[in-house]
Amino acid sequence: MSTVRRPSLVNGVRVVEQRFQGEPGFVVKSPSTGKYLRFKPVEARVMELFNGERTVHQVAAQMTAEGTSIGASTIDAFATRLATLGIVDRTLVEKTSAQLERLREERKERRRKPLFRGEFLRMRFPMGDPDRLLTRTMPLVRWCFTPAFVWGSVAVFAFYALLLTARWQELTTSFSALTNPANWSVATALMFWGAFIGVGIVHELGHAYACKGFRGEVNEMGFMIMYFQPAFYCNVNDAWTFTKLSDRLWVTAAGAWVELLLGAAAAAVWAVSAPGTVISQLSLMVTLLAGGLALLSNANPLLPYDGYFALSDWLEIPNLRQRALGYFNWFFATTILRREAEEPAVTERERRIFLWYGALASLYIAMVYTIALRFVVRWSYRTFGITVATALVVVLMTWQRHRLLAAWTAVRAAWHDFARQTLRSRFALIPAPLRGWRGGALGTALLMLLPWPRNVDGEWNARPLGYRVVTAQTDGVITDVRVRGGDMVVAGAPMLQLLNRQTERSLTQATFDRDSLQLQEQASVAARAGDIATLQARSQAASVRAANSRAVQRQLIVRATTTGTVLTEQPALLIGKPVTAGTPLLHLGRSDSLEVRVHFRGAGAAALQPGQRIRLYLDADAARPITSTVSRVSLVGTPEHPGATEALVHLPASGAWRAGTNGPARVRLQMGTIGSAMLWAIRSRLRPDFLL
Repeated sequence: MSTVRRPSLVNGVRVVEQRFQGEPGFVVKSPSTGKYLRFKPVEARVMELFNGERTVHQVAAQMTAEGTSIGASTIDAFATRLATLGIVDRTLVEKTSAQLERLREERKERRRKPLFRGEFLRMRFPMGDPDRLLTRTMPLVRWCFTPAFVWGSVAVFAFYALLLTARWQELTTSFSALTNPANWSVATALMFWGAFIGVGIVHELGHAYACKGFRGEVNEMGFMIMYFQPAFYCNVNDAWTFTKLSDRLWVTAAGAWVELLLGAAAAAVWAVSAPGTVISQLSLMVTLLAGGLALLSNANPLLPYDGYFALSDWLEIPNLRQRALGYFNWFFATTILRREAEEPAVTERERRIFLWYGALASLYIAMVYTIALRFVVRWSYRTFGITVATALVVVLMTWQRHRLLAAWTAVRAAWHDFARQTLRSRFALIPAPLRGWRGGALGTALLMLLPWPRNVDGEWNARPLGYRVVTAQTDGVITDVRVRGGDMVVAGAPMLQLLNRQTERSLTQATFDRDSLQLQEQASVAARAGDIATLQARSQAASVRAANSRAVQRQLIVRATTTGTVLTEQPALLIGKPVTAGTPLLHLGRSDSLEVRVHFRGAGAAALQPGQRIRLYLDADAARPITSTVSRVSLVGTPEHPGATEALVHLPASGAWRAGTNGPARVRLQMGTIGSAMLWAIRSRLRPDFLL
């Protein structure tokens, strides 16, 4: 213990008194690390006595005089711990050791500079310190911290709700057309990305200005990828120094608050703008991003977004996620894996919260990992084959090798404990000849003989029954649309009117030439016979040209090629669009029935037959498949899927099963054994073209 030590708080240390879970406490911000620490009143009183003039013995004596007996050694240890946290000045020896350690860390960083901050599921890319800019611009938004703004916002939200209710059908139709990949172009993708960036910046600025409005600091903003989702972030941890809980909750809610205001303004612009224009499309994107998606993503308490921080503030449990996951890991290790470990110090209330939140968060993390890994592996397998898919899995496992190794070590230790306590006594009952590798080989052989179905897998996509694409028969500009989305039409009914100026001029000229030559022929009755024959030939040629022009003119009326329902949404948007011969214009089909085309490749595809039972899975809802019967099988394939076996299935359109949906399919060919099923799976997934 250093008897001459005179502890002193570092310049810039902030100490704020708060009531936490009904108890008085103090929050201290370290200026060097930027971290926020919570201390009890006794600890805060000791820190108050660290003025650089008192020794640790004098501080201990002062605390004893005030009725709290604390030894000088305890005071010295407390000062040393605060020095490591950047709250108390270090001694000369500590500064020297810290300087050497800092130099080592700097050398490590120079050798291997990290690509991002945070962990794999929360990668942060800082973009700078906005505090000075926010301070300068704060007077411009000071009016937002008034009751008039709050009540005005509530009125805007009410208007937003009424607008959505009144035009919900039209809005959902527009959203469906917007999110259809067939309607996207490079310009649409760039516009959507720009809208996403703009909405994200507005959201984070709402948090930042709210924190500044309550006299906090904002020292970091940037871009992040959280659970494979792109997002922006704003570090408003300074809100922990606010005395009132309501101030902290306002900082948490400010982002979603201003984002909903932006969504309401965008919805109003969409309501008054002409459909199909850039303004209408952009406002629709902002409405989608700042409305429903904002509530769904930010309100999720299992992700470290606004919903999580609001829950943490409301429960008054800082670092709720980290502590809950840590406690749940302890519970899992001691209860499921039967490992011995010391229980973290928690209250009875925290124990209940940590178990529930830790279990839900763990399941959510596992689900996100599974979905992301399944998507990446399936995409790489379909695109490049099993070799590249396997290599990608190896790369991902190498990247996460530390976590996988830790999990494997825990499971192996738990298995050893279980084997040592339970299996050893039962293993002695096994005859000696069946122990070791002989018993393992026999058990594996018996396992391979167990029954197992042999399946063939494929991919399906659905379209309306009787689906037809109506195309333009000639060049022109669409001037009139005579149908609407959902209308029933009969074969031959006119749907669109085209205009072709060249055809109109050709018809007018040919008609004029024919009429003029006929008049000349009538006026030359007394002329020579040769002149009359020439005029008749020219008149007949003009009549043929006029007839051809009329035939082309009739093609300017686009008619239904079959009886069905108009499936194209908002055909009126086609008015004014120039088209060429063969351009797809409208889609017809039955809206109540689906034609599902399933494409199979690899081993087993040739064994498909009509009448076999097939199970179809929706990508959007794989938990509820549907079982049907194969109606027709084609071994030739299609131009879109050459070399694949195509099976046709008819389904009624209902709920999530609608045109444009897709997903995996499976047909059970026969019942076999586990061994034959494993060989079949290897054979069906083997891509010889990538192994050559």
